[in-house]
Amino acid sequence: MIITSFFFLRSPIRRYADIIVHRQLIASLNPHLVDNRFKNNVLNSSWVEETSDHLNQKNRNSKYAQKDSTELFECLYIMKEVHFTLFEKIIMK
Repeated sequence: MIITSFFFLRSPIRRYADIIVHRQLIASLNPHLVDNRFKNNVLNSSWVEETSDHLNQKNRNSKYAQKDSTELFECLYIMKEVHFTLFEKIIMK
């Protein structure tokens, strides 16, 4: 199988990081295939570092939001079940 480029994209948060990595690989291996505006960025170490830090922070924030959301809905579920159980006990007496 002969392919000139390969993109494997994962979650939306990781997609941009994947695209950057693939552009870096293509720019390094076949510089003539990459538009100059991308080549200047993807091969610039300070731009790559700044972009990586930004993407990592967004990824961490997403994980924190997911964890907080899970905890919130677990608490709401428990509150609902406990309230129902207490209500049952009061009526059953």
